[in-house]
Amino acid sequence: MAREPVQLSWPSILRLGLVQTSLGGVVVLMAPALLTALVVTSALADGDRLHLGADTVGVAVGGLVLWRRGPLVVAVLAAVVVTALLRLSGWLG
Repeated sequence: MAREPVQLSWPSILRLGLVQTSLGGVVVLMAPALLTALVVTSALADGDRLHLGADTVGVAVGGLVLWRRGPLVVAVLAAVVVTALLRLSGWLG
């Protein structure tokens, strides 16, 4: 008789006490760290090499606005404006 595997999410594992609470703090930080790595990789990747362009600077400006606790709409608009101005000027293509 085969048994079905039980799938638990991290919050339920922590709530049930299956993992030490000191490890729980690390687990909570894994998702934002993974998302940050994904954003940085997609912003800097150009095929098989790293590339710094106007879009990268725009993402950095948007991230800076969010880091300073600015609204999401302001961060997106700042990123768009900076990227457009850099492309319009021809600097960082």
